[in-house]
Amino acid sequence: MSTRQRPARTRIRRLAIGRLISITGGAAAYTALNFTVWDRTHSPSMQALSLLLTFGVAGLLGSFAGALGDRFDRRNVMIWSEAISASFFQEEIARSAYEQQRRVEKGDTVIVGVNKHTDESQPLLVPAPDFSALAGEQVKRLRQVRAARDDQRISSVLGTLRGAAHGYVGGVNGAREPLMPILIDAVRARASVGEISGVLSAEWGTYRASAT
Repeated sequence: MSTRQRPARTRIRRLAIGRLISITGGAAAYTALNFTVWDRTHSPSMQALSLLLTFGVAGLLGSFAGALGDRFDRRNVMIWSEAISASFFQEEIARSAYEQQRRVEKGDTVIVGVNKHTDESQPLLVPAPDFSALAGEQVKRLRQVRAARDDQRISSVLGTLRGAAHGYVGGVNGAREPLMPILIDAVRARASVGEISGVLSAEWGTYRASAT
């Protein structure tokens, strides 16, 4: 394959993906618009008229639109047609949502539990836990674990982790030892999250966002 064909195929691939996204969004917009017509009119005839305008006009004016696209710059025709279509659908959907909300607020549209047959009781209040007591219990459990574990094994596995983590520091050559098996060994040895993260931060440092 020549080097000239690769950019062309890349552009065609991007165009195909873009058209797929555009067609999917257009189909969703057409469906939303037809539902909007039904919600606003509840008329089968208006629903049929909406479908006729959606698909019938496209069939009738397809040849004219094709000649228009062939006469002018195709890229500009695609951009402007997509922009006009998106603007129209967004405006119609936003207007329908606003009118729906107005009907709900005035009571013309009944939604049980929102503007009709509502429960006047106070919402259930979930008491906040005593975080200081929870922290104390967690510290107590951590001390019990540390008292029952093998400190020599902890020192050994954390040392192994430190050596493996140093291999990931920039500028160090050679094979890098996988960290996950060592982390699993550290957890099985009952090393705490603070101890493990402390070893890693000592080797790799700690990220601090720059003030902007």
